[in-house]
Amino acid sequence: MQYFLYINPYRCVGCHACEVACMQEHSIPLNEWRIKVFETEPEIIEGKLYALFIPVTSEKCTLCKDLITNGINPACVASCPTKALKFSDKVEQLAKLLYKKESIYT
Repeated sequence: MQYFLYINPYRCVGCHACEVACMQEHSIPLNEWRIKVFETEPEIIEGKLYALFIPVTSEKCTLCKDLITNGINPACVASCPTKALKFSDKVEQLAKLLYKKESIYT
């Protein structure tokens, strides 16, 4: 079975909870990562300051297959306070989120 991770940068607030949860779940040393949050350069748009935080997974990410086989969400998804990360084995379900153009306010 194939699994998919949906990342919505408009909901991410840059708290790094996903990074910490992943490191704890897999006992990853500080100099390695499986998910990392990057920040875009802040810019002013229509008089407001904006920056995006973008969680990115590495090739080492397994989506916590040991957890999902037991019906538990990956550590990064379970720890995200803003629900910027979503997980599913149904690509159609995640594709609907893309077409919905989910923003930070949804």
